[in-house]
Amino acid sequence: MGRYLAVGAVLTADAAVLTAVQHGNQGIFGLLVVAAYALTGWTAYLAGLTLTSRADTATVAGTALAAGALQVVLVPAATPQHVSGFVVFFLLPLLVGRYLAQHRTLVRTLDAHNRQLRTEQALLAEREQLRERLRIARDMHDSLGRRLGLVSVQAAALEVGDLPPEQKAAVHALAGSARDAVSELYQLIGSLRGAADETPGADAVPALVAEFRAAGVEVAVTGVCGPLPESASRAVYRVVEEGLTNAAKHAPGHPVAIHLTRETDALVVTVSNPHTGHAEPGGGFGLAGLAERVAAAGGFLDHRADPGSFRLVAMLPTTAFEPRPGAGRTRVTLVGVGTAVLLFLLLPASLMTGVS
Repeated sequence: MGRYLAVGAVLTADAAVLTAVQHGNQGIFGLLVVAAYALTGWTAYLAGLTLTSRADTATVAGTALAAGALQVVLVPAATPQHVSGFVVFFLLPLLVGRYLAQHRTLVRTLDAHNRQLRTEQALLAEREQLRERLRIARDMHDSLGRRLGLVSVQAAALEVGDLPPEQKAAVHALAGSARDAVSELYQLIGSLRGAADETPGADAVPALVAEFRAAGVEVAVTGVCGPLPESASRAVYRVVEEGLTNAAKHAPGHPVAIHLTRETDALVVTVSNPHTGHAEPGGGFGLAGLAERVAAAGGFLDHRADPGSFRLVAMLPTTAFEPRPGAGRTRVTLVGVGTAVLLFLLLPASLMTGVS
């Protein structure tokens, strides 16, 4: 677009010079000259802002040289003042616009670089935290786990020994406490390691369903998931996992239905089970955290208790969001169209008034 605006500015400047040479700067012709030069400067400035390639710059430079030569050949009466007016009202605004465009590009590049640095720093910090979590979990497993395991084994050996009833009761309580401590320790280790593990994607849903079926939960799956962005795929797994977990917790022994509906630009995941009258699942890190994960993937989550059933519904995008490359150029396009209309109105008037 920049080269077209520049060509329009050159033509407008030529019209101004022709009008000034043949009719002077008096009366209406003086106003036309001023308007033409003002339009030249504004159009040249917009051209400088929108030039994007060396080819466009070469086109503008060639047009300006051709216009200068054309003034010397076709308008012999043109004075150095007229030529200098062409230079001032065309070349200077063009250079100013080009400088501002390059400055804006540099600022945007620096901003993008800074954002990338901040993102990389956050990832490095998170990675370091995850590494520390794994180290703590490994140390707890290797030291505390082994020691508590030995305590549990020794207490169990004492339980079968020939001891007075009072001592047997104390040993039994000790063995139970040791087993509880081991269980809680491994749960803690699992939570520490789980924070470091990546969330599986939608392709792991069949294995998740098989695991719940093996535990005695009746699960029916219908529909096809299809390809998804990475964030949406992980959100699908979490939605199904949360739905199955809530169903097993709040409606044990009842069947669970998972339905996947693939639309043009969205995937709807529905997990439903009979409503048994218990409190509706929610709060904590379950549905609240799931809603945040789904929103981060570009979708939304809804859960509600209908008469006789509970439903967990998530809608997720099937394609990643990509901004349009031409976004934000509407205003420049309108200015260019308006400039072209003004050129068509001014050039004939200026040229025809110069015909003797």
